Amino acid sequence: MESYKDSIEYFLSYFECAVPGDVSLGSLVVFSERHAHEDESEEPVMWDEKDLPRTWYQMRFVDSVNKSKYIKKMAYAESMDVYHITPKKLSKALTSIDLQFLKKITPNDLVEYDGDDGNESSSIKQIRLKNEGLMNFVAHELSTRKNYNYFFKVLEHLEKIRNFNSIHCITRAFQMQKLDLKSLGKLSVYVKTSLSYFDMRQVLDELTADDMFLVCPIDVYIKDIEESNKNRGSEVASMRFCRLVEILIRLQTQEHDLRIPHITEHFLFTRFWKYARNNSVLYIQDDAMKYDGQFLLL
Repeated sequence: MESYKDSIEYFLSYFECAVPGDVSLGSLVVFSERHAHEDESEEPVMWDEKDLPRTWYQMRFVDSVNKSKYIKKMAYAESMDVYHITPKKLSKALTSIDLQFLKKITPNDLVEYDGDDGNESSSIKQIRLKNEGLMNFVAHELSTRKNYNYFFKVLEHLEKIRNFNSIHCITRAFQMQKLDLKSLGKLSVYVKTSLSYFDMRQVLDELTADDMFLVCPIDVYIKDIEESNKNRGSEVASMRFCRLVEILIRLQTQEHDLRIPHITEHFLFTRFWKYARNNSVLYIQDDAMKYDGQFLLL
């Protein structure tokens, strides 16, 4: 006969989750029981596809005759806690999502973008909303639950993968907190890495190396596109824009084997959607944005 602990661990492994050190088995029982009593007749969370892509569960819900099956699956995912996912698995999931968004951007999307929302393509809008949602979600977790170590571990794994986009989002979330000197010291390494790392020629050279993989900080990249397009009469700006398009193409041709479970995908996208709509009103340090706009300089 299975022990109580074995049953809980089986439940978690089924959903490709893990128990972090600071989460008790008791809290997991509440998590499981809450799912068991979901009202399957309740309409699931759905958003406009122009804002964010639909998750696999949402697409199956729309197409399926047995809608209650996917309502239940979505309810499980939406009731998850981020700390049921190990930092390593979360970093891989965020990287898989970032690359999906990155591959949707076309050179034509970049040509017209000048910072005006009216000229913003759906692909640019989606990745910016996703980044805002991730930043605000992490800021909320840091502010309310103070689990700094968990997100520092996520940053550590993101750096190993070289996903500087998600690093940028999470470091900005940290910058919204009142940090002690020790935390500020740990954070400064990632701030520098995510924003000053990207010298233009260095990026181009590194992307030619075998087995090289990276995701640049998209918000900063798009800011450079905006500035280049606002100075179309400048030869330097034109050269800069061409380099930016070249980098986009190189980034999009990268291959990876990072897979994201459907339940994790739905959990993260619902958090992106929820927190992108809730502007953060947390404390922001005076120098939080001082590195912005210092990205791909010629």
